[in-house]
Amino acid sequence: MDRFHRQPTFDTRTSRTCAFCQQIDLDFARRSPLDQLVKDSDTAGGHITEEGYLRHRIAELKILKVKSDLSFWKSARQAA
Repeated sequence: MDRFHRQPTFDTRTSRTCAFCQQIDLDFARRSPLDQLVKDSDTAGGHITEEGYLRHRIAELKILKVKSDLSFWKSARQAA
């Protein structure tokens, strides 16, 4: 097999699980092991796979939505 048709490989020797995703994502245990790993930081860009990156971003967006909903209800309560 030549180098242009190889399957992508991931170096997992220095990887660790993403603490952010592990704490926030309820389906974290169901992810594939590679989707749970980050290279160096607990950010979306630190994930080894694209699927891990996307799931991290979705978790961040869910948190932002909850925060905006809370701020809406707080301001509505103060106006009343």
